[in-house]
Amino acid sequence: MHVKKDFPNISLGTVYRNLNLLTDIGEAVKISTPDGGDRFDGRIEPHNHFLCRKCRRLLDLELDMKSIDEVNRLAAENFDGLIDSSSTLFYGECSDCIKKS
Repeated sequence: MHVKKDFPNISLGTVYRNLNLLTDIGEAVKISTPDGGDRFDGRIEPHNHFLCRKCRRLLDLELDMKSIDEVNRLAAENFDGLIDSSSTLFYGECSDCIKKS
């Protein structure tokens, strides 16, 4: 954690409370991962993510948002409710891990 360098006495609880506050006020996005850990992203415009199964890095995934809008539209047509957004997490092996193999 880089915060510890500037604030050696800061607790992990304080960091997570502030990250959750940033999420609550729309300044960050919380990304839940299958291993139970939450990640936080300061990039709040709609986009998707890639999680490397080897190194556990979470990367932004640049996709054509028109295709994601189409997925949202199809989901809304088949759901008895209101869908206003979606989040997709892709899994695999990042290029750095592939190069190391």
